[in-house]
Amino acid sequence: MDSLFNSNIWLSLLTLSLLEIILSLDNLLFITLTIKKLPKQQRNRARTLGLGLAMITRIILLLTLLFLTQFNMPILTVMQYTFSAKDIIFIIGGLFLCIKSIIELYCDIQKKSTHYTIKNLNLQWPIAMLQIAFIDIVFSLDSVITAIGLTQMISVMVTAIILSMFAMLFFSKKLEHIIEKHAVIKTVALIILVFIGLHLIAEGFHINLNNIL
Repeated sequence: MDSLFNSNIWLSLLTLSLLEIILSLDNLLFITLTIKKLPKQQRNRARTLGLGLAMITRIILLLTLLFLTQFNMPILTVMQYTFSAKDIIFIIGGLFLCIKSIIELYCDIQKKSTHYTIKNLNLQWPIAMLQIAFIDIVFSLDSVITAIGLTQMISVMVTAIILSMFAMLFFSKKLEHIIEKHAVIKTVALIILVFIGLHLIAEGFHINLNNIL
């Protein structure tokens, strides 16, 4: 009960919740663009499941802290580069984001529709969920590492993740409406995802883009 009246705990919870929301924006952007290609009657369920997967992924990572600390240990060496599990996940996730976003941009430029048809919906639904689940893992790493750095209280970290996911669920609907009304925003969003993908790849290769720019 004493923890309920501890101002430091509430401050940590508020700070971590806000940071979790900020760090979830790229994940939210990917989920919104992915479910946008599903029929409207399927989008709410896909959005809820996608964000639910993100929440579960982050909680599992938090509850496996010992495993998480091994992510920075080198497990592979190729030429002069040494990679940890975290590096490999970042590189694969970055490539995935870049390729998917560039394909979407190409289809928009060529005015080709990438919406799923009813005929192949049964196949595309699980594919969309797998894509969201995979990118959830990639985007969860920084979020979980940030949480660990701010507090050692598991209850505070889990609560912050749950609160941030509810906030993302609300913002996702707003973002979807904005993208539907303004097509140029989708193009900007896809370009942002390409840059996020490049940043992940650079991180995987231990390249500091800030120094280059």
